[in-house]
Amino acid sequence: MRALNIPVVHHNAAVGANLRDQVTVPIVYKTKKGLSYDPQNVTTSANMWQYLAAGKGPFRSPGFEGLAFANPTTVPDASDPSSTPARPTVQLSLCCGGGWGSGVGLRYGCPKGVFDQFPEAVTVLVTLLRPQSHGHVTLSGARDPEIDPQYLCDPADVPVLEAGIRLVDRIFRNKPLSQFVTGVRTNYNVKPDPGDDCAGTPRTAPNAPALTVRSAAMPGYSPVGTCAMCPVGGRTAVVDSETLAVEGV
Repeated sequence: MRALNIPVVHHNAAVGANLRDQVTVPIVYKTKKGLSYDPQNVTTSANMWQYLAAGKGPFRSPGFEGLAFANPTTVPDASDPSSTPARPTVQLSLCCGGGWGSGVGLRYGCPKGVFDQFPEAVTVLVTLLRPQSHGHVTLSGARDPEIDPQYLCDPADVPVLEAGIRLVDRIFRNKPLSQFVTGVRTNYNVKPDPGDDCAGTPRTAPNAPALTVRSAAMPGYSPVGTCAMCPVGGRTAVVDSETLAVEGV
Protein backbone atom coordinates (compact mmCIF):
# COMPACT_ATOMS: atom_id res chain seq x y z
CA MET A 1 0.00 0.00 0.00
CA ARG A 2 2.84 2.38 0.80
CA ALA A 3 4.24 1.81 -2.70
CA LEU A 4 0.95 3.18 -4.04
CA ASN A 5 1.02 6.12 -1.63
CA ILE A 6 -1.84 4.74 0.46
CA PRO A 7 -1.42 5.39 4.18
CA VAL A 8 -1.37 2.26 6.33
CA VAL A 9 -3.59 2.47 9.42
CA HIS A 10 -3.02 -1.11 10.56
CA HIS A 11 -1.11 -4.01 8.99
CA ASN A 12 -3.06 -7.26 8.72
CA ALA A 13 -1.60 -9.89 6.39
CA ALA A 14 -4.93 -11.74 6.29
CA VAL A 15 -6.61 -8.95 4.29
CA GLY A 16 -7.00 -10.24 0.74
CA ALA A 17 -5.50 -13.62 1.60
CA ASN A 18 -7.25 -17.00 1.83
CA LEU A 19 -9.20 -16.49 -1.42
CA ARG A 20 -11.11 -19.68 -2.17
CA ASP A 21 -13.39 -20.35 -5.11
CA GLN A 22 -15.20 -23.43 -6.30
CA VAL A 23 -13.98 -24.99 -9.54
CA THR A 24 -16.40 -26.62 -11.96
CA VAL A 25 -15.80 -29.00 -14.86
CA PRO A 26 -18.45 -29.26 -17.62
CA ILE A 27 -19.14 -32.78 -18.89
CA VAL A 28 -21.10 -32.82 -22.16
CA TYR A 29 -22.98 -35.81 -23.59
CA LYS A 30 -24.58 -36.00 -27.03
CA THR A 31 -28.25 -36.97 -26.90
CA LYS A 32 -30.83 -38.29 -29.32
CA LYS A 33 -32.45 -35.66 -31.50
CA GLY A 34 -35.24 -33.66 -29.92
CA LEU A 35 -34.42 -34.39 -26.29
CA SER A 36 -32.30 -31.41 -25.34
CA TYR A 37 -32.41 -27.63 -25.67
CA ASP A 38 -30.81 -26.98 -29.04
CA PRO A 39 -30.63 -23.15 -29.13
CA GLN A 40 -31.79 -23.02 -32.74
CA ASN A 41 -34.98 -24.87 -31.84
CA VAL A 42 -35.57 -23.27 -28.44
CA THR A 43 -35.09 -19.56 -29.11
CA THR A 44 -38.10 -19.16 -31.37
CA SER A 45 -40.95 -16.67 -31.27
CA ALA A 46 -43.45 -19.53 -30.89
CA ASN A 47 -41.74 -20.75 -27.73
CA MET A 48 -41.56 -17.21 -26.40
CA TRP A 49 -45.27 -16.60 -26.93
CA GLN A 50 -46.07 -20.00 -25.39
CA TYR A 51 -44.26 -18.95 -22.25
CA LEU A 52 -45.79 -15.47 -22.13
CA ALA A 53 -49.32 -16.75 -22.75
CA ALA A 54 -49.38 -19.95 -20.73
CA GLY A 55 -46.17 -20.09 -18.72
CA LYS A 56 -45.17 -23.31 -20.49
CA GLY A 57 -42.47 -24.52 -22.84
CA PRO A 58 -38.67 -24.50 -22.79
CA PHE A 59 -38.49 -20.88 -21.59
CA ARG A 60 -39.92 -22.08 -18.29
CA SER A 61 -36.74 -24.02 -17.62
CA PRO A 62 -34.91 -22.91 -14.47
CA GLY A 63 -31.61 -23.49 -16.23
CA PHE A 64 -30.63 -26.56 -14.24
CA GLU A 65 -33.17 -29.39 -14.35
CA GLY A 66 -31.35 -31.57 -11.85
CA LEU A 67 -29.10 -31.08 -8.86
CA ALA A 68 -27.28 -33.58 -6.67
CA PHE A 69 -24.67 -33.55 -3.94
CA ALA A 70 -22.38 -36.55 -3.68
CA ASN A 71 -19.24 -37.96 -2.13
CA PRO A 72 -18.02 -40.33 -4.86
CA THR A 73 -15.01 -41.53 -2.86
CA THR A 74 -16.82 -42.61 0.33
CA VAL A 75 -19.76 -45.03 0.38
CA PRO A 76 -21.64 -45.88 3.61
CA ASP A 77 -21.76 -49.50 4.74
CA ALA A 78 -25.26 -50.79 3.92
CA SER A 79 -24.90 -53.60 6.48
CA ASP A 80 -24.19 -51.16 9.31
CA PRO A 81 -27.33 -49.27 10.49
CA SER A 82 -25.15 -46.65 12.18
CA SER A 83 -23.19 -45.96 9.00
CA THR A 84 -24.03 -42.58 7.52
CA PRO A 85 -22.98 -41.01 4.22
CA ALA A 86 -19.95 -38.77 4.37
CA ARG A 87 -20.63 -35.13 3.68
CA PRO A 88 -20.68 -34.26 -0.04
CA THR A 89 -17.50 -33.24 -1.83
CA VAL A 90 -18.98 -32.42 -5.25
CA GLN A 91 -22.13 -30.82 -6.61
CA LEU A 92 -23.62 -32.15 -9.87
CA SER A 93 -25.78 -29.73 -11.87
CA LEU A 94 -27.69 -30.99 -14.92
CA CYS A 95 -28.49 -28.67 -17.82
CA CYS A 96 -30.50 -29.95 -20.79
CA GLY A 97 -28.23 -28.36 -23.37
CA GLY A 98 -24.68 -28.42 -24.64
CA GLY A 99 -23.65 -25.12 -23.11
CA TRP A 100 -24.65 -23.19 -26.21
CA GLY A 101 -21.17 -22.71 -27.58
CA SER A 102 -19.36 -19.42 -27.36
CA GLY A 103 -22.29 -17.89 -25.49
CA VAL A 104 -21.24 -19.82 -22.38
CA GLY A 105 -18.08 -21.84 -22.84
CA LEU A 106 -15.70 -19.29 -24.31
CA ARG A 107 -17.02 -16.61 -22.00
CA TYR A 108 -15.76 -18.60 -19.04
CA GLY A 109 -12.44 -19.55 -20.58
CA CYS A 110 -13.21 -23.10 -21.70
CA PRO A 111 -11.31 -24.37 -24.76
CA LYS A 112 -13.30 -24.05 -27.98
CA GLY A 113 -14.94 -27.37 -28.75
CA VAL A 114 -15.86 -28.32 -25.20
CA PHE A 115 -19.40 -27.09 -25.82
CA ASP A 116 -19.60 -26.60 -29.58
CA GLN A 117 -19.24 -30.21 -30.72
CA PHE A 118 -22.72 -31.38 -29.74
CA PRO A 119 -25.59 -28.94 -30.43
CA GLU A 120 -28.06 -31.45 -28.95
CA ALA A 121 -26.62 -32.52 -25.64
CA VAL A 122 -26.88 -32.46 -21.89
CA THR A 123 -24.26 -30.92 -19.65
CA VAL A 124 -23.36 -31.88 -16.11
CA LEU A 125 -21.27 -29.41 -14.14
CA VAL A 126 -19.06 -31.20 -11.63
CA THR A 127 -18.30 -28.60 -8.95
CA LEU A 128 -15.76 -28.89 -6.15
CA LEU A 129 -17.57 -27.92 -2.96
CA ARG A 130 -14.65 -27.35 -0.57
CA PRO A 131 -11.48 -26.44 -2.47
CA GLN A 132 -8.21 -26.70 -0.58
CA SER A 133 -6.43 -24.40 -3.03
CA HIS A 134 -6.42 -20.77 -1.99
CA GLY A 135 -5.22 -17.58 -3.64
CA HIS A 136 -5.21 -13.87 -2.90
CA VAL A 137 -6.37 -10.41 -3.86
CA THR A 138 -3.74 -7.67 -3.72
CA LEU A 139 -3.21 -4.16 -5.00
CA SER A 140 -1.09 -3.99 -8.14
CA GLY A 141 -1.62 -0.43 -9.30
CA ALA A 142 -3.84 2.59 -9.20
CA ARG A 143 -6.66 0.88 -11.09
CA ASP A 144 -7.07 -2.90 -11.19
CA PRO A 145 -6.27 -5.27 -8.32
CA GLU A 146 -4.39 -8.53 -8.81
CA ILE A 147 -6.79 -11.44 -8.35
CA ASP A 148 -5.10 -14.84 -8.32
CA PRO A 149 -7.38 -17.69 -7.21
CA GLN A 150 -4.65 -20.34 -7.59
CA TYR A 151 -7.12 -22.89 -8.92
CA LEU A 152 -6.12 -26.55 -8.45
CA CYS A 153 -2.76 -25.65 -6.89
CA ASP A 154 -3.43 -27.92 -3.94
CA PRO A 155 -2.90 -31.56 -5.04
CA ALA A 156 -5.93 -32.66 -3.01
CA ASP A 157 -8.42 -30.88 -5.29
CA VAL A 158 -7.87 -32.71 -8.59
CA PRO A 159 -8.62 -36.26 -7.32
CA VAL A 160 -11.96 -35.10 -5.90
CA LEU A 161 -13.01 -33.69 -9.27
CA GLU A 162 -11.70 -36.83 -10.99
CA ALA A 163 -13.94 -38.95 -8.77
CA GLY A 164 -16.88 -36.71 -9.61
CA ILE A 165 -16.23 -37.10 -13.34
CA ARG A 166 -16.06 -40.88 -12.99
CA LEU A 167 -19.35 -40.88 -11.08
CA VAL A 168 -21.11 -38.87 -13.79
CA ASP A 169 -19.62 -41.12 -16.47
CA ARG A 170 -20.86 -44.22 -14.65
CA ILE A 171 -24.36 -42.76 -14.39
CA PHE A 172 -24.58 -41.90 -18.08
CA ARG A 173 -23.10 -45.18 -19.27
CA ASN A 174 -25.79 -47.18 -17.51
CA LYS A 175 -29.59 -47.29 -17.58
CA PRO A 176 -31.78 -45.38 -17.59
CA LEU A 177 -29.74 -42.47 -18.99
CA SER A 178 -27.66 -44.58 -21.39
CA GLN A 179 -30.70 -45.04 -23.66
CA PHE A 180 -30.82 -41.29 -24.32
CA VAL A 181 -27.10 -40.80 -25.03
CA THR A 182 -25.98 -41.47 -28.60
CA GLY A 183 -22.28 -40.76 -28.42
CA VAL A 184 -19.29 -40.21 -26.25
CA ARG A 185 -19.11 -36.66 -25.06
CA THR A 186 -16.48 -34.22 -26.27
CA ASN A 187 -12.86 -35.19 -26.80
CA TYR A 188 -12.09 -35.80 -23.11
CA ASN A 189 -13.08 -39.34 -22.21
CA VAL A 190 -12.61 -41.29 -19.01
CA LYS A 191 -11.89 -44.93 -18.48
CA PRO A 192 -15.03 -46.60 -17.10
CA ASP A 193 -14.92 -48.45 -13.82
CA PRO A 194 -14.93 -52.27 -14.02
CA GLY A 195 -18.43 -53.65 -14.39
CA ASP A 196 -19.86 -50.67 -16.20
CA ASP A 197 -22.15 -51.27 -19.16
CA CYS A 198 -19.88 -49.80 -21.82
CA ALA A 199 -20.61 -51.83 -24.92
CA GLY A 200 -19.46 -49.97 -28.01
CA THR A 201 -17.92 -47.14 -26.02
CA PRO A 202 -14.16 -46.63 -26.46
CA ARG A 203 -11.99 -46.77 -23.38
CA THR A 204 -9.19 -44.33 -22.77
CA ALA A 205 -6.17 -43.85 -20.55
CA PRO A 206 -6.68 -43.97 -16.77
CA ASN A 207 -5.24 -40.45 -16.40
CA ALA A 208 -7.89 -38.94 -18.70
CA PRO A 209 -9.99 -37.50 -15.83
CA ALA A 210 -7.00 -35.54 -14.54
CA LEU A 211 -6.41 -34.17 -18.04
CA THR A 212 -10.08 -33.26 -18.23
CA VAL A 213 -9.90 -31.36 -14.96
CA ARG A 214 -6.80 -29.46 -15.97
CA SER A 215 -8.00 -28.59 -19.49
CA ALA A 216 -11.72 -27.91 -19.02
CA ALA A 217 -12.09 -26.54 -15.48
CA MET A 218 -13.60 -23.09 -15.12
CA PRO A 219 -14.51 -20.78 -12.23
CA GLY A 220 -17.49 -21.63 -10.07
CA TYR A 221 -17.94 -17.95 -9.19
CA SER A 222 -18.37 -18.48 -5.45
CA PRO A 223 -15.31 -16.62 -4.11
CA VAL A 224 -14.98 -16.28 -0.34
CA GLY A 225 -12.39 -15.82 2.37
CA THR A 226 -10.53 -12.58 1.70
CA CYS A 227 -12.33 -10.78 4.53
CA ALA A 228 -12.62 -13.68 6.93
CA MET A 229 -14.88 -13.47 9.97
CA CYS A 230 -13.12 -15.17 12.87
CA PRO A 231 -12.96 -15.01 16.65
CA VAL A 232 -10.70 -12.26 17.93
CA GLY A 233 -7.07 -13.26 17.49
CA GLY A 234 -7.74 -15.85 14.79
CA ARG A 235 -4.86 -16.40 12.38
CA THR A 236 -6.92 -15.51 9.30
CA ALA A 237 -9.21 -12.98 10.96
CA VAL A 238 -9.98 -9.74 9.17
CA VAL A 239 -13.16 -8.86 11.07
CA ASP A 240 -14.54 -10.11 14.36
CA SER A 241 -17.26 -12.72 13.80
CA GLU A 242 -19.48 -11.20 16.51
CA THR A 243 -19.14 -7.44 16.10
CA LEU A 244 -17.72 -7.25 12.54
CA ALA A 245 -15.09 -4.86 13.90
CA VAL A 246 -11.87 -4.82 11.89
CA GLU A 247 -9.23 -6.86 13.67
CA GLY A 248 -6.62 -4.66 15.32
CA VAL A 249 -8.38 -1.36 14.69
